[in-house]
This record gives sequence, structure tokens and C-alpha cells, in this order.
Amino acid sequence: MILFNGKHHSKVLETRIKESLFTINPFNKLAIVMIGEDPASQKYVSLKENTCNRLGIKTFVELINQNQDDKAIFSRVKDIFNDNQVSGGIIQLPLPRKSLKSVLGTIPLEKDIDMISSKSMRRFYSDDFSKLSPVVRSLEYFLAVNEVNTQDLAVTVIGNGFLVGRPVSYFLLEKGAKVTVLDSMAFVEKDKNSVPGLPVTFNQINYRDSYNKGDKLGCDLLVLSAGVPNLVNGEALKEGCHVVDFGSAVVNGKTVGDFDLESDLGHLGVISPSPGGMGPLVVRFLIMNFLGI
Repeated sequence: MILFNGKHHSKVLETRIKESLFTINPFNKLAIVMIGEDPASQKYVSLKENTCNRLGIKTFVELINQNQDDKAIFSRVKDIFNDNQVSGGIIQLPLPRKSLKSVLGTIPLEKDIDMISSKSMRRFYSDDFSKLSPVVRSLEYFLAVNEVNTQDLAVTVIGNGFLVGRPVSYFLLEKGAKVTVLDSMAFVEKDKNSVPGLPVTFNQINYRDSYNKGDKLGCDLLVLSAGVPNLVNGEALKEGCHVVDFGSAVVNGKTVGDFDLESDLGHLGVISPSPGGMGPLVVRFLIMNFLGI
């Protein structure tokens, strides 16, 4: 068993970022928009802002009061991304209410470095992988450095969210893996794929009901994004299985992932834990998307 050290690999990526800054030298700003005052979001925004500032990338953080009506919030977000001094940015998730979901569509395609607008997702799900989301790039990096061949790889993805579960499962499917998605919402047709203009289902993905703790999984690679603390333990996995944990929750003031790191791990392959695994990579790939590298 090997624990994947995301902090170490984030330093490797920072070296690439610093080298690129010698030739790119961006004058424009990276915008970070946060709607509401979610404590976890504030933590992640601060982390992204501090990382950008440390690397010498100009960052603009806009905190928007969630008590404003949707029209006012949409207008402000549009103004931010239409600013010529902003060449890329993100809207921090989660949003405080469902009626604001379409605000993600106000991010211009060329400025969408998180790849969460409807235009960006439409391009991705049309098999254009020329620009990937930081989440997908992080997974791609994990697979590359650990020499994991995705052809005919048995993959289980727990969680079907549009930020992690859906793009990850689709990317792996297109890379030749045999993908199973476990999520209670996977049976609701309209929730399988909310990308406008595309099929409702990914026919080659095996959708099944949500995972019950303790159930055995026979996959070669497990990707977690449910946000349920310690949902899966090592005993549920076969020998040599790799684990990538994108899940995150706060228990008694401590951040924990979906995978139980206190369980039996000795028979497993490479484990990317949460926290400390994918998170540091996602932030660096966000910056790399902003720089176009």
C-alpha cells in the first residue's frame, strides 16, 4: 500500500507554474466569486487566494451577499467576468440556493477555469478534452504518475455530482475503463446528466443504487465523492485496488474523507487520502488552467 502525497506533488506542479510565469507573466486577475458565507467555502477561498498570492498571481475575491435577489447577484457576477482585467475565474461552490444554479452559465467559456459553465460542460461531454477541469486533471495526473492503465480497468465511482462524479466517470469511460456509478440519484433520469443538448444517460455506464457501508466492491479503482465520512473501509476492497478520495466532510471540527484511513489498508494499491491527496492538486490545476498550461 502506498499513500499518495498530494502536498509533495503540488510542489512539483508549482515548479511548472513558476517556470511558466517567466514567459507568460499574466497582468490580468484571477477572480474568485463567493456567494454567501458558508464557513467551508470561506476556508477554500482563502486557501486558493493565499496560494495565488504566494505564487505571484493577481487575485480578485468578491464576496456577494446571498440575501440579495437573484437578479442583482446575476448582474454582479456578469460584471465581474465581463471586466477586461479579469482573464479567468471561478464561482465557489456550493451555491446557497438552487435558483442560483444557472449563474454558472454567466462565466464566459474562455474565462471558465473550473469548467463548470454549461458551455464548458457541453464541450467536455462532446469528447473535447483539450481543456479539462481541475478535478479531472488531478485524477489524470494520479493515474499517470502511478502508471495506472485505464483500458478495461474496473472502476467504481461513488457519487454522481456534476463537479466530480459525472465528469470523472465520463472521462474514465472515454479512456477505456468499465465504469459503475453508485448513487441514489442515478435512477432519477433528469439528474443523470443535466448538460443541455446532450443525451440524458451515458449508456455504457452501469448506474446502481447508493452504496451501503460494508458492502464488498470488486473494482480495481475506487473514486469517492459522496461527502459521507468514512463511508468505505479497506476491508470492502480487493487486493491491489487503488483509491482516489475527493470526498470531504467536517466531523468534530476535523476534515475527513469518504475513505476510512483507520481501516485495513495493507492489501491495497495507491491511496489518495482526503484531506491531503487530491485537494492540493485541484488548486494547482485551477491556477494552471488560468495560465493556460
